[in-house]
Amino acid sequence: MKPEENKARVLEFMDAFYRRGDLTSIERFIAPTFVDHTPYRGQAPGREGFIAYMRGLREMFAAAIPNFRGVVQQILAEGDLVSFRVTVEGERTGALFGLPASAGPLPITANVLVRMVDGQAVELWQEQNIQVAEDAATLQERQRLARDLHDSVTQSLFSVSMLARAAQTQHDQQAPRLGQTLERVASLAQQALVEMRALLFELRSDAIAEEGLSSALEKLVAAIGVRTELAIALHIPPDLRLSAQRTEAAFRIVQEALGNAAKHAEASCAEVTVTAGDHLLITVQDNGRGFDPAVIAGPAADGRSGGMGLRSMRERAQAAGLSLEVISTPGGGTLVRVVGPLD
Repeated sequence: MKPEENKARVLEFMDAFYRRGDLTSIERFIAPTFVDHTPYRGQAPGREGFIAYMRGLREMFAAAIPNFRGVVQQILAEGDLVSFRVTVEGERTGALFGLPASAGPLPITANVLVRMVDGQAVELWQEQNIQVAEDAATLQERQRLARDLHDSVTQSLFSVSMLARAAQTQHDQQAPRLGQTLERVASLAQQALVEMRALLFELRSDAIAEEGLSSALEKLVAAIGVRTELAIALHIPPDLRLSAQRTEAAFRIVQEALGNAAKHAEASCAEVTVTAGDHLLITVQDNGRGFDPAVIAGPAADGRSGGMGLRSMRERAQAAGLSLEVISTPGGGTLVRVVGPLD
């Protein structure tokens, strides 16, 4: 095909996929032998991985920016190569990359170079700044961890300091309770150590993928058990490993669900079950006070948006090619259900 025909084919695809929402158009646009030379972090390999990533990305944009547009700029065609810049525009009304709409606009652009053969893309190179948005989401995650650090580890260390002073006084007075006080100091110090290790682990996304989902969830459950009074039962196959993107998405969804159970639902127990038969199935069930999933706009008990956690979970699921369902009724607890492929 001529350069101008390749250019027209790219514009036709962008219009169908982004403006009209024809998710099947990408199947026709991407050649069977397609190679993505710059896969996005966590993206599954191969043609199917690229297609799943692009569909998830579009659905995420549509959920957060109802009137979003994929605007193509500076498009040039030379031989079988087409280069262009695409920018996502529109007014954001929902959370995106874990950030609420109140966080303001996020610059989302990509410079793309694609090689065309017979009207289909066979090779692609791109430079995205979506990472900028995810970096902002990472900052928000670190701020959450800082709050947890203050609420748990700092309190534990303060208690250790006070008990150590009490032990010193008891030693000077040869009080018989010195042994009990020192045992309590050792227990609190060990608790602070467990909490610190867990928080440092949660801070490192690469550590979650390296550990694998089984080990990562075991550490998460142990950490939440130390920081809260929530009793958690975990059922998961040993050494279950998924792609890096799905591992982190599954981990963060379970983390959010358990955090909600402990902090907002006033649950006393929760059960996390992961099965890996023909597909991945994750359920998080708690016995908390429940809520109406249709009412997500009201403020939570801590004054923040009550729906931000749910939207964050849905965005993570969509980006990783997973489906998420939340079932809850006031007074009836909450069930979070995640389903997706294993590869």
